[in-house]
Amino acid sequence: MIHEYVHLSVPARHHAEASERLTEYVVKAAAGGTMLGCWATEIGALNRILLMRGYETDAEFMAERCQLAMSSDPFLCEGLMTGYCAEAYLPFDWLEPVPAGHLGPCYELRTYDLRVGTLPVLMEAWKRKLPARAEMSPVITAGTALGGVPRFAHLWPYSSFDERLRIRAEAVKAGIWPPNAFPGTLPLPMQTLICLPLPCSPLQ
Repeated sequence: MIHEYVHLSVPARHHAEASERLTEYVVKAAAGGTMLGCWATEIGALNRILLMRGYETDAEFMAERCQLAMSSDPFLCEGLMTGYCAEAYLPFDWLEPVPAGHLGPCYELRTYDLRVGTLPVLMEAWKRKLPARAEMSPVITAGTALGGVPRFAHLWPYSSFDERLRIRAEAVKAGIWPPNAFPGTLPLPMQTLICLPLPCSPLQ
């Protein structure tokens, strides 16, 4: 499966209207892919909606990308959306499929740049360390970008921002996390988004 994160820019206080249009687009307009989550950003780049979709085949993914490129009304958000950026990721094949349900409502999408050729080392470190970390709180998915700068992204749910701070601090104190795949090296650029689910999101 391919995971896609679409970052849509919308005017402030118009997230609810955009959510309704996205629901119509994904559910009623026979758009490609399956909606896995839909959030409004709260910390990070603001006035954004994060739409996550999954594609079972490469052909389905490419057909949807071509349809969007030719569309005069992408995501049925004409006159509301001021721009969008779509990024495709290949999830680590040993992770479970993305679930649905009430896992949040505080979601964090973390994106890290990668040094060229280091993905196998990173994946092995995650595979080794994640089980203990997942006992503290689950990861929804993690995977590597299929285009652009080499990078990977991982998505985590928490019941609150305070819980996120507590769990991360406890994991570091216990030596459970981070996986420390590249000890002794300076980290490359990292960024995070804290998001809250919109009504249309399968992940709440």
